[in-house]
Order: sequence, then structure tokens, then C-alpha cells
Amino acid sequence: MVPYRWQEEGSPRGTAIRRHVSNLLRQYVLRRARARGMVEREDHSAYFPFGLLDKNEIRFTGYRGKPTYRVVASERSFGLGNDRRINFWSMLSFQPRIDLRSLLGHPSVRLSLQLFLTHPAGGPLNDRQAHSYRRRICRNWYNDDWLDRVLAIASFLADGQPAINLAAGPETRLVLAGRPLSVNSPYGINENALKKDPVEVLSDLSDDDDEGELA
Repeated sequence: MVPYRWQEEGSPRGTAIRRHVSNLLRQYVLRRARARGMVEREDHSAYFPFGLLDKNEIRFTGYRGKPTYRVVASERSFGLGNDRRINFWSMLSFQPRIDLRSLLGHPSVRLSLQLFLTHPAGGPLNDRQAHSYRRRICRNWYNDDWLDRVLAIASFLADGQPAINLAAGPETRLVLAGRPLSVNSPYGINENALKKDPVEVLSDLSDDDDEGELA
């Protein structure tokens, strides 16, 4: 069998091929999620249904290299005023985004995270409610909180293994890492340079207001 270098195929045929490859890779990831008990939605995301895991927790190795856990589904209750409350379920979900030309030098999958909110009976909250409640739930989630949830999902999909083969048979290798791969950047942010005197910041803002005005 002669290997076909589809990555080098020119457009527009190459564009169509890469789109189909991305779709196939996404389907493999979602098939794995379903096999692990997650539920796929119409937008090609998958969420942890309430009660899938013991105590709705994933145990994994955190970004500091220590064993930890994260709750991926929980009951929530928010006040609506006038002694009224709304009860709903909050379930962590992810959408696989395929990057065929990643910085890693080979195709990779990015996990785009979100919370899927439903009524206890199972129906999703309307878009306006869901957006508002997601902001309230996630407003104190910082980079380490999001990173831990990415690590938790990756570990869950790989069943705690360093990597798994998503292909249907052993003849093909379609490897999904059980932990996100990392790269080192030669550049960074000088945090000290970001610290400015409040008066100087206000002065800069005042100067910016004068820029770009139309006559």
C-alpha cells in the first residue's frame, strides 16, 4: 500500500480532504466518549450525565503532579427573588476541536470546555438562563481550574492510561494521549512591566480617548 500524503494536497481538493479528515477524527473522539458513558449532543459536544461516576467525581493526576479529583456533575440552586428558587443540574461537557496543523507537528485535538445545564427532569435550560448561570458558576474559575478539568477529561477518556488507540482495529494507530502535551515558548510576559502606577494608567486612558477621533 502506497501512503497518501493528504496533508500536502493543494486546494480546493485538499481543503475538502482536510475537512473530512477533521470530521473523522472528531467522530473517533466522540465515539470514545460515548463508550465511556458520556452523552453526545447535537452540537458534537459530550457531557457527563448525572450519576455516571461514583460521587460524580473524576480522580486523576493534577497539573502539580499530585492525585486529585474534580466533580463533573452536580445539583445547583439559584435564587430568583421573592423567595423563589430554581433547581438544575450542572454537567461538565467538552467539544473536540481538531487541529491538523498544530504546534506539536502532527494532528491534535483540543478540548473546548463548557457546562451543560438542565432541569432535573432532563430538558436543557433556555439559552438566556444557561448563559447567566454559567457565568455565575464559573466566575471564580481561574486558569488552574480550567486546566484541571481538561486534565480530568483527558484522563477519563484514556481510562487513566498514558495513551489509548482510538482506531477500530490494531492495524491502525490513532493515538489519543491521556494527558495534554505541552510545549515551551521562548517568549513570555514580563509581569513587572505590567505593574503601573494608577495615576499613570488613568493618564494613559485619558490620552487614548483623544486618539482616533473623527473630524
